[in-house]
Amino acid sequence: MASEAGSRRKGFLRDDQYQQVFDACMHEGLWLASAFQVANDFGWRRGEVFPMLVSQLDFSGKGSIHLPDSKNGEGRLMPMTDKVREMLAQCIAGKAPTDFVFTRDGGRPVKSHYKAWRRAVAEVGDLHFHDLRRTATRNLVRAGVPKSVAQQVTGHLDPKVFDRYNITDLVDLEGAAEALDRKSSHTSAILEPASA
Repeated sequence: MASEAGSRRKGFLRDDQYQQVFDACMHEGLWLASAFQVANDFGWRRGEVFPMLVSQLDFSGKGSIHLPDSKNGEGRLMPMTDKVREMLAQCIAGKAPTDFVFTRDGGRPVKSHYKAWRRAVAEVGDLHFHDLRRTATRNLVRAGVPKSVAQQVTGHLDPKVFDRYNITDLVDLEGAAEALDRKSSHTSAILEPASA
């Protein structure tokens, strides 16, 4: 059953896979690479990313994206990261406010991203676009962003769901062991008797 913890999907993009997937998305087109970057940075659902209109972008100052509504019924305003700003500026060049941000060659709106996405991630295995939601959650937490702020970025209203998206892997556990080793060596140095 889908609600059982053992059957929940736990996929995410590892740091060492990022460049490979980004480059493969660029090969498919600026539209896919840019949508990938937005989802990777902010953890937004495909239904929040692909229908985005030029009018939702504000390039004044650092730049921001306004999601007027989402699955949880609340809109969000998110400042852009530098890379997202750079890529979205290229996506909207020459477009009107009512045009879609993510379009294929000739300005055709993206009706389906699935085939292009499957080709782009073929080398890294079974990575779903929705797995970027877990990726962003993990990255925000590991970057030290407070949980309440990270939840606003990703749009998770329920802290339990947010926690479920914060997947732990072997690298995290190895980092925990290293942190314990550092603490242990520091404590051992304090406890060592002073030489006579």
